[in-house]
Amino acid sequence: AWFIANTPPHVRLLPHGQKLSIAVVSGDAAAAAPLAARDISLFDQRGCLSIHDVYLAGG
Repeated sequence: AWFIANTPPHVRLLPHGQKLSIAVVSGDAAAAAPLAARDISLFDQRGCLSIHDVYLAGG
């Protein structure tokens, strides 16, 4: 519930319980990198929404 309440309206959140998650970066990769690193390391990838792969879309 915290994720849903704190996700900005322009961000698409697809929670699926305890599974592997990915992130797709379509904007500024340099700005997204530290945020992705924080999300990846926050729960040592053991959280239900922990990112396991990051994909860069576009250029």
